[in-house]
Amino acid sequence: MLSKLNSAKTWLWSGVALAVIGLGFWGFNQYRLLTKYCYKIKSVKFTSISYTKLAFVLNISLRNFSNIKASITSVKLDIYFDDIKMTTINSNKETVLVQNGVSNLAFNVSVNPKSILTTDFVKLGGLINALIGDKSKVKVTMRGTAGIKVGLVDIKKLDIDMTMTMAEMLADNPNAFVCDIL
Repeated sequence: MLSKLNSAKTWLWSGVALAVIGLGFWGFNQYRLLTKYCYKIKSVKFTSISYTKLAFVLNISLRNFSNIKASITSVKLDIYFDDIKMTTINSNKETVLVQNGVSNLAFNVSVNPKSILTTDFVKLGGLINALIGDKSKVKVTMRGTAGIKVGLVDIKKLDIDMTMTMAEMLADNPNAFVCDIL
């Protein structure tokens, strides 16, 4: 009788150990999927264009492959057009990323055109010509970080380094997601 009881305890502890190992493997896999992100510029809508202010709303779609609902807690992005820094986006607005789906983030962006005029005029002239003409010649770079958390736990700061042409950024292709694996 005692050997049957010891055998049952052994099987019970073995089952518990396997469950813990399985949950650990599942959690690690979900974390890996959470840090693999895909994004696309959904739209850019200009709200104000004047000599003193250029304002637009930048809508970005993010795809979360994980079965875990997460949140973007902060975003800091420097935006460059042809290596000329245009502005910085700073947002501490918490945005929920739906599990195994696509979430949309909207950023209000404001640029002071006067601050750009202190830049190299040759580069600036080339940029203005390209913006007016062939947008495929304007390189848009967004560099920075995004904070991500699950529940109450901050997971990590994701490094963001997106580069595309203005034409790619303004294209309306619903399947144009770009994926980064961290």
